[in-house]
Amino acid sequence: MFEKDLLDFCKNYMSIIYMFEPVRKRVIKFSIIQLSVLISFILLLVIFVQSLNWIIIYIDLFLFQVWITSMFFINMYYKKYIWNEYQIKFESKEWYNFKYLLLKKFLFHKKILNKPNKNKSKNIQSLDFCIERFEKYLEKRNKKKLLTVISSSSGFFLALFVALWTSFNNWVFQKHSFNLGQALAYLAVVFVILVFIVLLSVLVRYYFILFSFGEQRIINLIEMLYGIKFSLNNSYYLDPIDNENLNKLIAQIIKDYDLKAKL
Repeated sequence: MFEKDLLDFCKNYMSIIYMFEPVRKRVIKFSIIQLSVLISFILLLVIFVQSLNWIIIYIDLFLFQVWITSMFFINMYYKKYIWNEYQIKFESKEWYNFKYLLLKKFLFHKKILNKPNKNKSKNIQSLDFCIERFEKYLEKRNKKKLLTVISSSSGFFLALFVALWTSFNNWVFQKHSFNLGQALAYLAVVFVILVFIVLLSVLVRYYFILFSFGEQRIINLIEMLYGIKFSLNNSYYLDPIDNENLNKLIAQIIKDYDLKAKL
């Protein structure tokens, strides 16, 4: 089915991790090092400290460290690499133009679209069909996910969380006669947990850019299909790439896809 081919191509051949091997190697090395550090220190804390509070504080500091180091060793690296190799800025107009043209070349290669400047009406029908299928697929997938329900009712859940958290704090302070030091320690732990949650959410959103997970991948694909559809009647919308290295990269990516498909 062409839907599976398209999703597979977007997932495995249009992500930064796949397109640029040096970036992929660096991400793998970085992940192995960080995972090893996390496991080692948690084991040391469990063996020698045996305190849940210290483990939470360490994980919080670890996430902060991952956030900072990933900015330098991954984020800055792949942006610099793309510029040095292809003279385009990441997430610039030229970058998105490159990704749109890569997908467009793949659609022609798989004969989902016919030759340029011929059978425009059939090409538009093909794109409309693809868009409709993916929108329905996304709708069905979202209905089955609990996270979608939670995110659509975020205001309600936030209000409920604040009410429950306030009640819990009132109960804690009523049941226990804390002195000033204990109260400050309790508030410090609460603060650390909140920072942990914020940092975790920031990291998750950051790595969405690199890996383009799940629904976001489908949403991006639908947007690109709309853009390609518009370009069929408006040739100025997607300018041809004059960059020889980028054209070679597009040809190589499609060639790699064909080689893997034959295996």
